[in-house]
Amino acid sequence: MNEFDDAEDLIFKVDALISQEKIVEAKNLLCYVLSNFPDYCKSHNHLGWIYHQKMTNYTKAKTHFKLALKYAKDYFSPYMNYSYFLIDLGKYDEMITFGEQY
Repeated sequence: MNEFDDAEDLIFKVDALISQEKIVEAKNLLCYVLSNFPDYCKSHNHLGWIYHQKMTNYTKAKTHFKLALKYAKDYFSPYMNYSYFLIDLGKYDEMITFGEQY
């Protein structure tokens, strides 16, 4: 059993909410998860994606992607999502630097 088992269970609920286009509910559940597990990478990654793709709040998206990367360990998704984020913003040089770094 790892320290994030409860958070992992809630991520499945978040994914279901997102697939049902219940974005606000998914965001609120992610914030709840982070209030209990502030260093849980997947919650930061999902929040970054929501702020980027669904709410177009790029400041919050970047914050959560950066936190997801900080805590990522072996989780691939934040690297991919942050790359797409930089490309969508037209920050190609920053994307290349990021890609070379990671």
